[in-house]
Amino acid sequence: MLVGEDRLRFAEREVVFIYADRQMLARIVASTDAVAEIRLGRDDASFFTSGEGRDDQNGWIDATVQRLVPSENADGIAVCLLDTGVNRAHALLAPVFSADDLHSVNPAWGTDDDHGHGSEMSGLAFFGDLSATLASTDPLAITFVGEAVKLLPPQGFPATQPQSYGLVTQQAISRPEISRPDRDRIFCMAVTQADVHGPRATSWSATLDTMAFGGGEIDDLRQRLICVSAGNLPDGLQHGDLEDWDSYEIEDPAHAWNVLSVGGYTLKGPITDQGYEHWVCAAAIGTLSPYSRVSASWYRGLRRSSRNWCWKRVTKASIAQILHW
Repeated sequence: MLVGEDRLRFAEREVVFIYADRQMLARIVASTDAVAEIRLGRDDASFFTSGEGRDDQNGWIDATVQRLVPSENADGIAVCLLDTGVNRAHALLAPVFSADDLHSVNPAWGTDDDHGHGSEMSGLAFFGDLSATLASTDPLAITFVGEAVKLLPPQGFPATQPQSYGLVTQQAISRPEISRPDRDRIFCMAVTQADVHGPRATSWSATLDTMAFGGGEIDDLRQRLICVSAGNLPDGLQHGDLEDWDSYEIEDPAHAWNVLSVGGYTLKGPITDQGYEHWVCAAAIGTLSPYSRVSASWYRGLRRSSRNWCWKRVTKASIAQILHW
């Protein structure tokens, strides 16, 4: 058993980090009444990323790949990411993304991710917090397959104009459906228009509403589950800036009525870094992340005659939970 040197002290408790197996923990509990509770310790992501290049990074990845149990049902439910593409060459992504399931709105863009955001989102969708996944030794079952559509142009190509966002997203949704019409899928889009927010519809949100509801002739009345990120707060905010959290409204097109708007929540805490043990987290564990946007101000800010606008309650569900709804 290894016992950490650092201690986190409270009025009636002292938190100690230990590394032990189940039998050792049982003996500790049986031999003393000083143990108030036992919780799973969470490694900080810096353990896997910092240091002198982390020469053992590939070892952690290889060990995780060996535990990976990909879905055997290629016709099962797919999670389709509308983003900057996916770099399938990554060892963790290759088993869940077939080359035939990578698409692009414009074939000239290719399907590889030259930005990084799409690959990062795919890792989050399939593996969650990698600091916990990498440290585990349990089999890692993936019960769905991956799809990706390159929605945003790479460097060297003209940027998509805002008036075309709806059309481009419609095309992105249609690509995998044409390729594999027999699949059920969940669409996930973590792309928003940062300078447009509020409850009123835009052409982009209206397109998503139609695609989700299946009310258009072009959609053949097909209903879809589309998850859209609520948007992030800007970096560099001070704690005092969050006192008026409600002023940071959900960004376009996450205010669409028929999509599932997804915000962020935190599982980080308490702070145990050496020298910062007395610091207090900005948000309690399990609560809405300080970086997530909200829509609470919409109802209060609208005139009585306009209060029929949709008030989006941001969910903190994971992909696994959504699949079971």
